[in-house]
Amino acid sequence: MINGISLLKKKRFFQKKGNINRKIVFSPLLVIPLALVVISSILIKSVQREFLQSDFLNHLFTGLLGYFLAIFISYIPIERIRKYVFPFYFCSLISLL
Repeated sequence: MINGISLLKKKRFFQKKGNINRKIVFSPLLVIPLALVVISSILIKSVQREFLQSDFLNHLFTGLLGYFLAIFISYIPIERIRKYVFPFYFCSLISLL
C-alpha cells in the first residue's frame, strides 16, 4: 500500500483553521460560483437536447473539480505556495503554447 504523500505527512503542512463557521462555508463568494456552474450545465443540456452526446456532464464535473480543488488549495499556507510560484507560472505558459 502507498505510504502517502510525504508533504501531507509533515506536521503543519495544512494551516489550522480552528472551528469552521457555517457563515464561511455558505458564504456568497463560495455559493455563487457553484450555482453558476450548475446553471450553466443545465443551459448546456437544454441547448444540446437534440444531440446524441451532450457536453453538460463534462462541464459540470470540470467545474466541480475546480471548485473543490480551489477549496483544498485555500487550506495550504501561503508560505508553502510561494516556493512554487515560478514553476507553476512557467508550466502554465508552456501549456498555453
